[in-house]
Amino acid sequence: MTTTDSERADAAASGGGPSRVSFACDGDVGRLRLIAGARRNAIDQRFVDELGTAVAAIRAAPIRALLIDAEGPAFTVGGDLGYIGDRADRLGETLDQMIGGFHAALGDLGEVEVPVVCAVQGGAAGGGLGLLWLADVVIVASDLKLATGFDKLGLSGDGNGSWWLPRLVGLRRAQELLLEGRVLSAREACEWGIATRAVAPEALADEALATARRLAAGPTRALGRIRALLRSSGDVGVRERLAEEHAAMIELGGSEDARAGVTAFAARTRPEFRGR
Repeated sequence: MTTTDSERADAAASGGGPSRVSFACDGDVGRLRLIAGARRNAIDQRFVDELGTAVAAIRAAPIRALLIDAEGPAFTVGGDLGYIGDRADRLGETLDQMIGGFHAALGDLGEVEVPVVCAVQGGAAGGGLGLLWLADVVIVASDLKLATGFDKLGLSGDGNGSWWLPRLVGLRRAQELLLEGRVLSAREACEWGIATRAVAPEALADEALATARRLAAGPTRALGRIRALLRSSGDVGVRERLAEEHAAMIELGGSEDARAGVTAFAARTRPEFRGR
């Protein structure tokens, strides 16, 4: 789960080596991709910096859905332990810089107003799981092995797992994952509520892209509001949430998509949503 000495030497010699993260638009679908597959998409400072740049581009892009995926045999193994270990004499400072930027990017990603699909293959671990936690649809390959891993490092964990996991799987299972270092298979990730569905590894890319395109063709303004309401569901009282749902319905009732949807439903025709 760490980069090798030769990989680190190559990276140093080339000023950091190949890029770690990319963002591009495919029509209405934005694609945030981890592209350091040879490094198993391990997270170092360059990864964090490039993620921050990509997230800023995502927030400015006219997209209607976001797909997060990764090149290589692993989605991400989490922190680059070689990079971090080389700085063990100033570990606190290194973690402060990396986690500060990483968490800022995750916070911004969590607030994007479009549906988020995440495609996960191979190994998925550590703070990198934060990219999975914030997604609305998580499609995993059947070869998945998922673990938090912080119990092996003497660290408490980052990536917002301590917030998301109790909501996704319940307190006891969250404790098992974080305290006991439980490793989950694809089937278990689906059973626990971490993943939406599992597919064969060779089908993962097509299934994830098709799902993102399907969501992008929907009433994405409404889907974005649903996303925000669900995300904050554990943080408000019943009456406050009733008021928020009321306000959201009134706001969306004035949208072009809502008029198209209601009219098409009454006419028993298929609506054409434009995200407006």
